Amino acid sequence: MAWIDCQKAFDSWIIKSLELIGINNKVITFTKKVMSYWRTHMRLHTENQVIETEDIKIQCGIFQGDSLSPLLFCIWLILLTEQVNRLNTGYKEHITKTKMSHLLYMDDLKLIAKSEEELQKQIQTVKTFSDDIHKESGLEKCAKIVFKRGKLVHLQNLVIEINREIQELEQGKTYKYIGIEESKGIQHQQMKERLKQEYSRRLRMIMKLDLNARNKITAVAALAVPIFRHSFCIINWRSEEIKKKIDRKTGKMLTMYKMHHPKSDIDRLYVKRKEGRRGLVQIEVAYKAEIINIADYLNTNYKEDQFVNIIKSHESTQPNMNSIIKTAAKIKEELSQPNEKSDTKQDEIQHTKARLGVSLKKEWKNKVMHGQYIRNTDRQLISEEDIFIWLSKGDLKAETESEIVAAQDQALQTKYYMANILNRERDSKCRLCQQFYDIIDHIISARPIMVKEQYIKRHDKVCAQLHFNICKETGVHWYEHVPKSVETSQGGKITILWNQQVQTDRIIPNNKPDIKIRDNEKGNNVC
Repeated sequence: MAWIDCQKAFDSWIIKSLELIGINNKVITFTKKVMSYWRTHMRLHTENQVIETEDIKIQCGIFQGDSLSPLLFCIWLILLTEQVNRLNTGYKEHITKTKMSHLLYMDDLKLIAKSEEELQKQIQTVKTFSDDIHKESGLEKCAKIVFKRGKLVHLQNLVIEINREIQELEQGKTYKYIGIEESKGIQHQQMKERLKQEYSRRLRMIMKLDLNARNKITAVAALAVPIFRHSFCIINWRSEEIKKKIDRKTGKMLTMYKMHHPKSDIDRLYVKRKEGRRGLVQIEVAYKAEIINIADYLNTNYKEDQFVNIIKSHESTQPNMNSIIKTAAKIKEELSQPNEKSDTKQDEIQHTKARLGVSLKKEWKNKVMHGQYIRNTDRQLISEEDIFIWLSKGDLKAETESEIVAAQDQALQTKYYMANILNRERDSKCRLCQQFYDIIDHIISARPIMVKEQYIKRHDKVCAQLHFNICKETGVHWYEHVPKSVETSQGGKITILWNQQVQTDRIIPNNKPDIKIRDNEKGNNVC
């Protein structure tokens, strides 16, 4: 059963609910005070001015989307839970002997009864409660299903009142509870296919958007990945299945939309951009993290919560492959290092999560070809944060970013790559100098024939942009900009020198800086 907000005034019902549940007086006083200040205003932007209304008082309760809405909604439903429990209906769980009459999450309610009479009592209680708080039940979303001795039985529709009834679930059909298709039980295979299709649809939609590389990755994490995240520990996913079918399909789709170079390292797609990767959330890692979180919750709260106790008792009877707690223990064991200890349980959780990311980086670093760049970075003690700032900012187009990453991975088809990786070329020497191997590092910075002209031009283009920005700030005319050897700002206060030799007391090999700024009034060099 689902509820629809009728947008009627139920402010007094909020206060009444708080008082009935026994909420502290300070909370009630605070809520009353806050509700008295509920107001908004409207603003209209025109070409010439901005028109703004006076404060408009909100007098029809909380609108959907308000930060207080889900909290107060759950507080109201505590009363409903208590009312349904008082009916003493439902089934007893055979191990803990806890009676189960309903399942409730936000506005999704599943009623469980032994007979039609019990179900009618429950429905009547829910109807009375809904009428009191001025909420309408969305009966078109509801369904009734009856089982006798494990077999589906068809009976009549459940009549609520005149011209209103809950439909009997048809043969072969399913109903949806918290986004999961169910009938006699959870339809695991059917749900897997639907989730995969919806994930692919959203991923394809994001890839078609005109966004830069980082924003596309962020959109995938916000819109596509949650499709799977809420199903972990409900649908019987397996780590190998996720890795082989979902993550692999993600990589193929990114390649199809030129977000990932086909020869680049697939592991580099995942985790933090500031560490040299692309920041994509790996579904397998999200699955493992969710398993660990839920297992820790079960182990921490089983003494206080009777329903957690039911799950734990059920867990103890499950084989290793179906047990959340046992699966989480196995994941932690795979990620842990010998002689590692954590002071608290929270430290252990954070440590395990960090390991999921560290293991991916280690796999990337240990690869013979793709790991060369990051190994050279570590060997030369270069700051990862500085060399990967272009990835952290993420301003480039997806196609451009993927090409740069492929170049760093030594994955572009140079003569060396063709000869030693694809075994198609006999000669792996540079086609210009014929002295060194034709690898990416040699092409972009070490060809002797290009040092005196092309490399200097490339270097000067970068410096010219900096020179351009300095001129613009100091008032020098910067349109049609070509750096001059000496540039003076308006008023003659600042002089900008380009590629000018610096006179020093002793011989210095590198005494010709790209840009030098001189303060003419103070007679000293700014930088």
